Amino acid sequence: MPVKTKSVPKGVKAPLPLRIEPMLCSLIEKPFNNEEWWYEVKWDGYRVTAHIQKKKVALRTRKGLDYSKRYPPVAKSLSKLKHDAVLDGEVVVLNDEGKHDFHLLQNYNGTGGGTLAYYVFDILWMDGYDLMIALFEQCQVFGFEGIVCKRKDSIYVPNKRSNDWRKLKHKMIEEYVIIGYVPSESGKSFKTLLVGKYDDDKLKYIHHSGGGYTDEDKKILFSRLKKIVTKKSLVVNESDVELDDPHVWVKPEMVAQFEKSRKLTGSGKIRHPVIFLGLREDKDPEDVVKETRLEKKEETAVVNKGESVDAKNKMGEGKEIRTGQY
Repeated sequence: MPVKTKSVPKGVKAPLPLRIEPMLCSLIEKPFNNEEWWYEVKWDGYRVTAHIQKKKVALRTRKGLDYSKRYPPVAKSLSKLKHDAVLDGEVVVLNDEGKHDFHLLQNYNGTGGGTLAYYVFDILWMDGYDLMIALFEQCQVFGFEGIVCKRKDSIYVPNKRSNDWRKLKHKMIEEYVIIGYVPSESGKSFKTLLVGKYDDDKLKYIHHSGGGYTDEDKKILFSRLKKIVTKKSLVVNESDVELDDPHVWVKPEMVAQFEKSRKLTGSGKIRHPVIFLGLREDKDPEDVVKETRLEKKEETAVVNKGESVDAKNKMGEGKEIRTGQY
């Protein structure tokens, strides 16, 4: 259905941005109901901004990779729009039950199972106007990986994690940097991966994962792991690694997605199991940082009183925008 330009709130007149770092959400613990917030589905896929100009489409990941050739049906569909635009959304693959499936997305090649879809949740720019200060449109919640809550009067601030956007996960799905592995008895594969995150620019070991891998996963992963082996640990908390088997360190060059338990041990560590879901080629290891939930006092104040923590943010703060022709 064509978009009626007259129905789109006018923003600031500006050239089409060739690249925008997507805005991010702050993690919360409990759902809330407040009339000053919108609620929408939290999808489990690849975050992609679509840049459409004169029927030409570029699909950009958070890492800046061009996924136009990886998902040609999405690019082809967007090229039919009668507007130049920049969209922020999520590429997913739906299984036979209509639910998003990250494993199917990872293996999507146009001939496999599942239905490719691109869910747009924000129009950032259209027909010569920057719309990042416009009100967000309400989306109906279907309850997949979780929900995203947005203040109605919030502005879009690229490349910033904002308290005006909140995410609540039904499943605890996290990205981690692969930092090592435990070799198999044969030495031709691995039994367990060691994973970590950056915290204050320091790489820290978080946990290990030994489940969720298919034979093909192990084959692909091990072939890549062997090429980035390092003798020296690059984590600052090596003493926290509690494994009986010898392990091998690797350079922090690979990011993967895992499903974990919500429950923690008494010492604050993750309980087993931590299940491998797939590699995240769209993310830089340096971007995989420890997410700190809002303090309960701060969260309560913002939600109940309707105060916007980021209301005073300036439009241009924290954003990277490049303009010009494709």
